[in-house]
Amino acid sequence: MSEQTSSIPLRRVLVTGAAGYIGSHVTYCLQKTRRYKVISIDNNHNSFPAALSRVSQIAKDALPKNASEQDIDSTEIESIYGDLTKPEDVKAIFEKYGKGGIWGVIHIAVRVIGP
Repeated sequence: MSEQTSSIPLRRVLVTGAAGYIGSHVTYCLQKTRRYKVISIDNNHNSFPAALSRVSQIAKDALPKNASEQDIDSTEIESIYGDLTKPEDVKAIFEKYGKGGIWGVIHIAVRVIGP
């Protein structure tokens, strides 16, 4: 990664449902760019929370030997247990980071009903 790119601060992206199959793959794609800091919100209802640890490790293993601290930080995932159907859970996340603290949201969470 060039010096110019690594000097740009990481942008926080909230990924809903990040611990699910599709969410964990999207999270990894974000990490590969080394431009984003992923925040995950998931209620773990139909997901596998350990997937986030695996994705984080895979992203770390893919870094070059001379990776910057920022590159390493981009592989870490802040995992928040929360329920998107509870407004107070969503509000708490945005209050934690303040105005402009979350650059984008990728909404992948879904409520699975049935077998």
